[in-house]
Amino acid sequence: MQGPDAVAGNRAAFLTMKGQLLQSHSGQYVAFKDGQLVGADSDDRALVKRLYHQFGVVPLYVKLVEDEEHVYHLSSPRKVR
Repeated sequence: MQGPDAVAGNRAAFLTMKGQLLQSHSGQYVAFKDGQLVGADSDDRALVKRLYHQFGVVPLYVKLVEDEEHVYHLSSPRKVR
């Protein structure tokens, strides 16, 4: 699975497991590949580096496990007339 389908599938797997992940990996980054949890670490860069070494450079879904999602609202630049 690659491209947008891979992202959607891995995100869905994360959301399905989120309750379990909050108990076992709260505050850590987790990575999903092909719908499966493949790693966790407190350092997202170390996690990705380790998994790229293990699987090669493949699409991964990496997300911080936290109770609340942080949503940022950014205003777009406006043209001044």
